[in-house]
Amino acid sequence: MDRCYLLQQQQLLADGVTALDADDSNVFLGTESGQLLRFVIHREDPDSEADSFTYLLASQQDSIENAPVKSILLLAHIQLVAVLANDVLSFYTLPEFAPASHLRIIKDVQGVIWGSSLDVEISEEAYASLTVFTKRKVRQLLITSDRVKLAREVEYAGCIAACQRGSIVCAATKHSYDLLDLQEKARIQLFPVVQGEAEPEGPQFDKFMPRILSPSASEFLVTSGSPEMPSALGMFVTMEGDITRGTLMFDDYPLSLICVNEKILALMPSQKIEVHNIMNQLKELTIEVPGMTSIFTTSEDVDVVVKENLKLISLVNLEENEKWTSSLDIARRASVATTRIVLCGSGSVSFLPSATELMHLDEILGNGGLEQCIKRAAAFYKKRPEEEAYHCQAYVHQKAGLLYFNQLLFDDALDHLLAGDLDPRILLSLFRTLPQSDTSTQLKLYKGVRKQLSAMQPIEQTIRSTLESTVDDPATVTELCTILEGQAIEMCRRFLTKYRTKRQTSKLVSDVLGPVEAALLHILLSMDRGEAKPKLQEFFQLELANIEQSIRYLQQHYRWWELLQLLTRLARHEEALSIWQQLMEGTISDQDYPGQGFRAMKDYLIQHGTDDLIWRFGIWLLQMYTDIGVELFDTVDASPNSATTYTSLLDKLRTGDDRGIFLKVLNHVVASSPNVSIALSNELILTLAEQVTSKLSNSSLSNLATETVANYRQMRAPKMPFPMFVLENRLSGSGEVRQFAELRARLIDRLQDDAQYDAQAVLDVILQNKDILLAERIILYGRLGKHAEALKILVRDLKDFDSAEVYCYHGGVSLSSLRIGTQKLEILEMRHTLFPMLLQECLNLPDVELRYSQGVALLNRWSSYMKFDDVLTLIPDEWSIEAIASFLQVSLSHLAAEKRDVQIQRSLVRLQARRQTQSKLIRLQ
Repeated sequence: MDRCYLLQQQQLLADGVTALDADDSNVFLGTESGQLLRFVIHREDPDSEADSFTYLLASQQDSIENAPVKSILLLAHIQLVAVLANDVLSFYTLPEFAPASHLRIIKDVQGVIWGSSLDVEISEEAYASLTVFTKRKVRQLLITSDRVKLAREVEYAGCIAACQRGSIVCAATKHSYDLLDLQEKARIQLFPVVQGEAEPEGPQFDKFMPRILSPSASEFLVTSGSPEMPSALGMFVTMEGDITRGTLMFDDYPLSLICVNEKILALMPSQKIEVHNIMNQLKELTIEVPGMTSIFTTSEDVDVVVKENLKLISLVNLEENEKWTSSLDIARRASVATTRIVLCGSGSVSFLPSATELMHLDEILGNGGLEQCIKRAAAFYKKRPEEEAYHCQAYVHQKAGLLYFNQLLFDDALDHLLAGDLDPRILLSLFRTLPQSDTSTQLKLYKGVRKQLSAMQPIEQTIRSTLESTVDDPATVTELCTILEGQAIEMCRRFLTKYRTKRQTSKLVSDVLGPVEAALLHILLSMDRGEAKPKLQEFFQLELANIEQSIRYLQQHYRWWELLQLLTRLARHEEALSIWQQLMEGTISDQDYPGQGFRAMKDYLIQHGTDDLIWRFGIWLLQMYTDIGVELFDTVDASPNSATTYTSLLDKLRTGDDRGIFLKVLNHVVASSPNVSIALSNELILTLAEQVTSKLSNSSLSNLATETVANYRQMRAPKMPFPMFVLENRLSGSGEVRQFAELRARLIDRLQDDAQYDAQAVLDVILQNKDILLAERIILYGRLGKHAEALKILVRDLKDFDSAEVYCYHGGVSLSSLRIGTQKLEILEMRHTLFPMLLQECLNLPDVELRYSQGVALLNRWSSYMKFDDVLTLIPDEWSIEAIASFLQVSLSHLAAEKRDVQIQRSLVRLQARRQTQSKLIRLQ
C-alpha cells in the first residue's frame, strides 16, 4: 500500500460531537447537548505547540430547544451552513455563523444529505442542493443566499439513511434498501439490512443500522449483516439495482462508512478503522483509533500538522530534545498534510491524514533504497512550495549522505551532504582525529537525522569493524584502515572547503565557520607540504571567521612562512616583520621559507612600515646587512611624507648603546652626501678613532697590533707599505680581528679624505695608543703640518721609504698611492718642501749603507722637486760624484732648460717691443 493513515488529535474542546464539517479556515461542530461551535484555525500562533495548529473558539450558541445536532453541512459557495437539530433544518450565515433569519426553516426533517445538480432554470448564479427525508417523503431542495425552494420530491416513508447520485437516491429504512429516482418518481427494491430478516425486531438487531455511500458516480455501497455472523458485508450496487464488483468483508458491523481516494474506511465498534480497497475489495489496513465513536468527511480539505513528519524534520539540538523555537513554524509548515477525514470521541476531535511523502521517503531510506529515494524526492518536491521542498529534500540528502558515509562510499556521501547543506559540525563529530566544537546547545539538525547519527560510530571505528568482518589478515586490515581513513579525511576536506566557499561567496555570516576553519586547517597542515601548498593559499584567500584561531594553528605546526604571509594580508605588519626577522636569524625555521629575505624585508618596510617599525627593523637590517639597511633609510629619507630622516636617525642612534650601527649610518651619510657638514665628518672620524682605541682595550687585539708593528720593523727591504701591511688582516683575519682591521681601515681611509675635520682632536684620541696606531699618527701629523714628525716615523721608525715618498708626493695628506689630491698647485708646492725633508730624514739614518742607498734612490727619483743648492748642502762630502751623477745631470738639465726659457722669454719681450715701436712710426707717417 502506498499510504498509511495517522491519527492526529487536535485541541478542540467539545464533548459528545454528533455532527461536524470544516473548510480550510473553520471547524463547525454540533454536540449531543445541542451546542453549535465554530473554531477558527490559527496557523501562525507563535505560542502554539509545534505539533498542531491552534483552534480558537470563535462562536458558541445553542441549537433549537437545545436538541442534539444531527447534521452540519457547509454550503461555502453561498456563504451558508445548514444545521439539522430537533427535526428542524435551519441555516446560518458565514463567516459569522449567525442564524440566517431571512431564510425559512424546514420542519419534520429526519435527515439531510448532499443533493445533486438540478436541471432546472434559476436566476441565481449560485445555489446549493440538499436532499432531506421526512417521515413520508424524500425531497430535494434548492437553496440560494436568500431563499429555499422545493425542487423535487418522492413518496418514501421511514427513511433513516440515504445517499444521492444525480437523480438517483439510495435510501434505507430500518429494514431494507431501495433505489429512488427523483426525476421519474420510480422505486427499485433492493435487499434487507439484516440478512434473512424482512422486519427484524429486538435488541439483537439494534446495531444493524443501514450504512450507505457512493464510491463512484455509477454505484453505491451498502452494508448488510446478521446476528448469526461475526462479520458484515459491503455490497456495491449499480444505479439499476444490480450487484457489481466483489463484496467487502468487515470484521464486524461498521458504525459508519466513508470513502476517500478509492478507499473505504469503516469505523468499527472495536475502536478500529478498517481500510478496504475498492478495486480489489481487500482489506489493506487496520488503524487503532482509541476512544473514537464517529467518523466524518468534511466538505473541503483541512490542513493538519502530521506529528510523525514533525518528528523527522523538526530542528533540535544535537545532544538534547529541546526544539529550536525559531524553527517551529518552518517544521510545522513542512509537516502539513490535507485530509477530509475527522474522527470524534469522548471530548476529542482527531483528523486522519495520510502519511506524508517525507515519511515514505524516510522508510525507503531505512530499507536501503537510497537512489530510488533521491529520484522520488526530486520528482515530488519539484512541485511543492519552496520552503517545504528545501527542508524535505535537505532531510533526504542529509540522511542519505550519512548512510553512504557509514557504508564507506565517500564520494556519494559528499554529493548528498553538500546537497543537503549539512552542518559541518555533524560530519566532524564522526571523526576522532579532527578538532571538535561545543555542539551541545548551538548545533541544530533534523530530528530524524539525529536519530540516524546516534546510531553511527566514529568513522575510524566503522572502518576497522567493517574490515575486520571481511579481512582475516591483521596487517592487511591495518593497511586498509590507513587508506580508507585517508579517503574519509579527504572527503571531509572537500566538504569543508566547498561549504566554506559557499558561505563566503553568499555573504552568509555563520558561527559554524570557526569550527570549519579549525578542522580544515588541521587537515591541510597534516598533509604533505607540496600537496597542501596550493590548498593553503586557497584557504587563506577567503576571509577568516576566527583569525586568532588560524594563527594559533600555524604556530602549533611551525608553519612560519604561511603565518608570515597571513599576517601580511591582515596588515599586522609588526608581527609579520618579527617572524621574518626570526626566520632570517635562524631562531625559528620553516622548510617553505625561500631563503634570505633582507631585500624583500626592506621593500616591505618601504611599502607598509610605520616610523616605529622602520626604526625597529631598519636598525636590525643595518646590523645584519648594512647595504640593504642603508638602501632602506635612503628611500625613507627621500620620502616627503616620512618623519624618519637621517638626521632623526642619527639623533636616536647617537644616544643609543649600539655605537657600531651609529658608525655605519654616519659613515654612509658622510660618504653619500655631496655637501656633508664639517660637524658630521668630524663626528665620523672621531667616532671611528674612539671605536679603534676602544677595541684596543682588548688585550688580544692590542698585543696583535703591537706585534704587527714589531714584525714590520723587523722586515728587510724591499717590503710592502706599512698601511697595507697593517690592514692585511681584513683578508686573512677572522672574527674580532677582522672586524678590528676593517674598522681601522675605514678610519685610515677617512683620515685621508678631502673632507674637513678637527685633526688635533682626533690626534688626541689616537695618541692614547701612539705606539700602535702609527699609520693614523702619520696622516694626522700631515694634516696638522707636522711633516717632520710624520716622516720621522716613516723613515727612522718603520723604514717604510715607499710610503714616505707617497706621503711627500701627496703633499702630506695621504699614504695611499691611489689618491690624487684635488688642490694640485698646493700639493705641488708641498712636494718641493717635503722631498727635501724626506732626504734630510734619510741622511739621518744611523745605518750608513741604508742612508746611502735610500738617499741616492730618492735623488734619482724625485730630484725635480729638490733645489740643486739645497741638495749639495745636505749630502755628505764623502759621497762620490758618481753617486749623485744622475741627480747632477737632471738638475743641470733643468737649470739649462730654465736658462733657455728665460732667454726665449727675453727675446719675445724685445720682439714685441720692437713691433709696438714700428706700429707707432707707421701711424705717425
